[in-house]
Amino acid sequence: MPEFREDLAAAGIEEEDARGRKVVLHSLRHSLCTMMAASGVPMAYAQRIMRHRDIKLTAETYCDEALLPLAAAMNSLPTLTVQPPLALPPGNACASA
Repeated sequence: MPEFREDLAAAGIEEEDARGRKVVLHSLRHSLCTMMAASGVPMAYAQRIMRHRDIKLTAETYCDEALLPLAAAMNSLPTLTVQPPLALPPGNACASA
């Protein structure tokens, strides 16, 4: 696969990442799966796109959890704090009932 190596070099992509993983053509499938998960594509859809029989293969082998925006996902959840009740203005019909 000399063309793939040439493409990596032209794109400025190292052939080994900081975690010691080698970049091979199959790495593109890992990237695709991780990008789909990070973009909110349901895992069942990713499974079908990846043409996997078992969703565990998609979720556990191909999706790099370390690259997912987990903190942003947690920050997007609604707050569960109780808001104080709104004060009714004086003379409101509901207040005198």
